[in-house]
Amino acid sequence: MTSRRKFPEMALTGLVAGLIGGWAMSQFSFLWNRLPRSRPNLIPYSPQEWDTTKNVAQFAARRLLRRPLSERDQRAGAALVHYGTAAVAGLVYATALSAPLRAKNWSGPLYGLAVWAVGNEVLMPALGFEKQPAQYTPSMQAQAVGEHLVYGLTLQLLCGRYV
Repeated sequence: MTSRRKFPEMALTGLVAGLIGGWAMSQFSFLWNRLPRSRPNLIPYSPQEWDTTKNVAQFAARRLLRRPLSERDQRAGAALVHYGTAAVAGLVYATALSAPLRAKNWSGPLYGLAVWAVGNEVLMPALGFEKQPAQYTPSMQAQAVGEHLVYGLTLQLLCGRYV
């Protein structure tokens, strides 16, 4: 484990790396959605990620604002949930692992896969924010896995280098 003296630096690095990782996920989906297919996909993330972020944003709006989000506000709310979650997950990654481990053994992509498996496959469906995993096509699942691999690799590259 790292010393307490380095915690603020690691936490900040993790938060920033998480935000950049969230952006990298979006860029992955942007490219994925440009692949040839029968109908265009206009959502900014994989269908799994979109369902989760949109539904969490709607839930929060109903609780905090006492009203549902409009379709326009839904996109902004989903982005807020997406980047907020990415930042917090980046903070966890940066502060939980030692620097030598982060730089080796594919810990970033493995962490990204773990975030996907626990979040998208177990927690979010159990909480009702997302459909059951079997309701997503293999292509949708592959896109979600790809997003999270890119996210984890981004964390590893940024955190392993600067912390």
